[in-house]
Amino acid sequence: MRTWLTPENNKYMLHIELTNLCNAACPICPRYWASTPLTRPGLEPTSITVEQFKQWFSPEFLKTQVQRVMLCGNQGDPFVCKDIIPILEYVTAYLPKNMALITHSNGGVRKPDVWKRAGELLQGSERWYMWFSIDGLRDTNHLYRRNVNWDKLMENVHAFMSTGGSAYWDLLVFKHNEHQVQEIRDLSTKLGFLGTRVKNPDGLFWDNKIQVRGVYDKDGILEHYLESATDPQYINAPANAVRSNIFPSKHIDIPEVRTANFSNDSYDIYEESSISCKSLLKNGSEIMVQCDGLILPCCYIGEIWSSGRTDDAKIQLQHMWDIEKMYLTKNSFSSIMNYFDSTIMSSWNQPDYDSGKCMYCAKICGQDSPIDRLIHTKASYNA
Repeated sequence: MRTWLTPENNKYMLHIELTNLCNAACPICPRYWASTPLTRPGLEPTSITVEQFKQWFSPEFLKTQVQRVMLCGNQGDPFVCKDIIPILEYVTAYLPKNMALITHSNGGVRKPDVWKRAGELLQGSERWYMWFSIDGLRDTNHLYRRNVNWDKLMENVHAFMSTGGSAYWDLLVFKHNEHQVQEIRDLSTKLGFLGTRVKNPDGLFWDNKIQVRGVYDKDGILEHYLESATDPQYINAPANAVRSNIFPSKHIDIPEVRTANFSNDSYDIYEESSISCKSLLKNGSEIMVQCDGLILPCCYIGEIWSSGRTDDAKIQLQHMWDIEKMYLTKNSFSSIMNYFDSTIMSSWNQPDYDSGKCMYCAKICGQDSPIDRLIHTKASYNA
């Protein structure tokens, strides 16, 4: 039986958030408050240094106990991390070539020389590559990837590609860019990407309806609407879901002290779901390491844990855990894995929420999970 303490083949799949800093201000990102460019309450700007990275992940650990290193984040872009290149140099020096090394970025930060060096490092293995999160073309990418300048993005893409580094294009499809999907695939091929992955965005379905999200500036003034695509294949919602006919306000009040929003999301429909953990994968147990050293069982819990909102599921997790036992700065890696096995994993066989069954696990890793609707296509390889 796979557990966090005893993963398949004794190897872990590390999802590491190097920083909670970001150059973009994506409206659905948990880093931001109420779809504005204002950061959520309680966000303390933090980045992992190369010294911390070496302390937490020894050469021997990278050589023998890692199936995959993925540098990505729920709140930050890895390339905003000051030590991104030294960290990549360290990982590539010790991670075996037959193990995966994957890095994500919106591509709109740092200078081309940084991207050129990254391209030089991510070579020598078909399992070492970049995902560039680009959600449109010159006239549409900025509608979701706010603050990402198209010319700077393309300059960095060209710098990375010029080295022979491997990269894929990661595309979220909305109403405003669904007409560009084929044009994006064509540009992806032209630029040298290995393929394009089309994804159905999360964050536009709540209260059992497909919703319209308002995108606001720092003063709470509506900039534009964010809507699901019209083509059903690009919508992340149950097949029978209907669209809300309510449009967001054209102005929201910005309080002097921003507090966490309470979400009214209902978990009742997932209570009877059997839980098949996405984190305990076939090739190793996945864990998420946040930039403050906190380890969480997966990035899905990482998203709700570090977001600026709270709900019944988050409150349940807060009661379940002694969070001080989950920091790499204070505990050994193995003791944290054992703690997960004895807490969240032991909750899965409970019959209902009142008995302690994990609400968020039932939603994310039960039947009809919104995560299962996220990926429209696996990466389609360019010719």
